Amino acid sequence: MLEATQPLLNMITRYDMKMALPKDIPTLEACSTKNYTWVDNVFYSATLLNTFVTCDADPQQHPQKTDHMLILSQLEIMVNHTNFEAKFNYKLTDWEEFCKTLGTNLAALPELGELTTAVQFHTTLEQLDCAIKATITKEVPRTKPSPYSKQWWSKELAVLKKVKEKLARKSYERWAADGDPIHEMFQQARNKYSQVIHKMKLDHWTEWLEYLDDEEVWIAH
Repeated sequence: MLEATQPLLNMITRYDMKMALPKDIPTLEACSTKNYTWVDNVFYSATLLNTFVTCDADPQQHPQKTDHMLILSQLEIMVNHTNFEAKFNYKLTDWEEFCKTLGTNLAALPELGELTTAVQFHTTLEQLDCAIKATITKEVPRTKPSPYSKQWWSKELAVLKKVKEKLARKSYERWAADGDPIHEMFQQARNKYSQVIHKMKLDHWTEWLEYLDDEEVWIAH
């Protein structure tokens, strides 16, 4: 056992590494027994001493189908940020409210008659365009583009994720109480969240395949 851990001990000594994760924090929940254990460690070197802020397990963001807890480490480091222009996210739009607002904006337009000149046509078209744009600005939420964005994400998943994370925190706080019903509630919420994620990914993939063009078919291949 000592021979197996000797390289790790040598590295800890050589770089003057310290434990960042405080003691007595469960980091693994066994899939079969649901017991909590302390198997993960987080070290940081002396060069990061002034930048390390916190280190703790976060059961609310427990990844699906895994036994290890997510460990979050916070370091105070200055980085350069790239500003992205916010874009409209039509997938998160409440279309019922959108239609109501659009109807109100269209009703406020001047009464239409027969368009007999090009000027009348372009004026009416501009008014219609302004009504639609105003509706989009008010009712469609904006999101910033990200290389890690999930195209299959939905409002339903956002709600399920929030419920799952809330139950995860409560279950984690009562991890020593084996018979507490909160553990079963958390498992059910976690399973449902996982099932809906699988369905959303499958539906998104199927929809994308159905509308492939000549260029994108090679991406799918």
